[in-house]
Amino acid sequence: MEIRYHTTNTVKTLIKRAKGELKKSFYELFKAYYKYIVSAGHSVDMIYVELSRCLVFLKYVQVLRMSLDELELEDINDFLASRESASTRRWYMNVLRNFS
Repeated sequence: MEIRYHTTNTVKTLIKRAKGELKKSFYELFKAYYKYIVSAGHSVDMIYVELSRCLVFLKYVQVLRMSLDELELEDINDFLASRESASTRRWYMNVLRNFS
């Protein structure tokens, strides 16, 4: 039996939270990423984890007052360096790869 930690309601709550925390342009990216991972057939748990990582990264970029196009490799490395766990950094790398 598969153990699920997240439900569609927790994903919807995260999406609502993102709408309140992100500027419109970043929220549009967030929604596009959501559509991508849903179409890729990810499980609800995987969708939640990837969206939560996406939200944290987009909030970081928003604080820098940059767009994704303006980001430099140094900015991304600074963000990843602030994450202590190697597995967490891998999750963020997956999200970043999917943005490109």
